[in-house]
Amino acid sequence: MAEKAEKTRAKPAAKHTKQPSATQIAKKAGEGKLAVAVRIRGTKGVRVTVSRTLEMLGLTRKNHAVLVKATPAINGMLNKAKDYISWGEASADTVAKLIEKSARVPGNNPLSDKYVSENSGFKTVKEFSKAVAEGVADMAVVPGVKKVFRLQAPTKGFTTTKSLYPAGACGYRGDKINELVQKMIR
Repeated sequence: MAEKAEKTRAKPAAKHTKQPSATQIAKKAGEGKLAVAVRIRGTKGVRVTVSRTLEMLGLTRKNHAVLVKATPAINGMLNKAKDYISWGEASADTVAKLIEKSARVPGNNPLSDKYVSENSGFKTVKEFSKAVAEGVADMAVVPGVKKVFRLQAPTKGFTTTKSLYPAGACGYRGDKINELVQKMIR
């Protein structure tokens, strides 16, 4: 009888391999690179855990941007706040333009060649922004530079801010984040 029971038992289903989600692909693609994150939505109705995550990233207001190194911990934070921000891998041109046009020092003054040469080993803002874009230097190399870039709303506005990219403005964009940031820098 034991032999009959073994024969009639259902065979286990073949192991099903699950396709990776878009966020898992984004994590693998962007690890170790410099990413730019932009806050798209405001503060109303934000859960406390998401609000704290946004504060840790430095994104406390709408249209603020930060440059972050894409590590597993940072990617987890970005994924947690995906309904309120947009992020992707930053190009060297975008990083340079962000630093040159939007970087601020104490007193809300723009970052100047004089300030950079006095407070770091770099001689110009262009040299500093190139080093940051290549990953050689960090924003903290020049003391007093604010890590948050205040941007304008993009020209021609956002698509809907309630949906994830590509249907809306929020979420992981990959290289397309550079187009959004270029529209927001003035």
